Amino acid sequence: MSDPGDLLGLMHKDEITGRSLFLPPYWWPHPEEPIVLFLDEVNRARPEILQAVHDLALNKTLAGKQLPAGSIVIAAVNEGEEYQLTELDPALVSRFNLYEFSPSVEEWLLWANEHDVDARVIRFIQKQNHYLDGETARADEALRLAGLVKTPDRRAWVKVPILSSRMSHSRRCISN
Repeated sequence: MSDPGDLLGLMHKDEITGRSLFLPPYWWPHPEEPIVLFLDEVNRARPEILQAVHDLALNKTLAGKQLPAGSIVIAAVNEGEEYQLTELDPALVSRFNLYEFSPSVEEWLLWANEHDVDARVIRFIQKQNHYLDGETARADEALRLAGLVKTPDRRAWVKVPILSSRMSHSRRCISN
């Protein structure tokens, strides 16, 4: 969400009271249906979005609207110097329990098998597991300075067969 309206909803005038209020955003749950609200990469959000998350995390309210009873708010963050991150306010951090997840190669392979990742990728990572989250030994200095060095990562391995089949198709189309 890049705009506070995506999170809070859009403001409008209540014709009866003459006061402004926020219309619920498209994702807002029905009053009787508890939800798990997952805020992914919360430390990449703009500061005005993070301000709204304070009350959401502590009181499960947003712009005066209450999440249904039994709802849970979970947030995930990225860490590391390679990401463009917004420093989180200690008051926001204190509203959450903190857990660090670092799935092992074996856990990733189990996940990959359960989620139909191409068998060729799974076999390759079983034999060459240092490539799962590997570093590239060589990178063009210009790319490195521009921040465009791509290293293997778990998200990309899932897409390898899809990309290779598209590339093969593209070559056939070009060569015809």
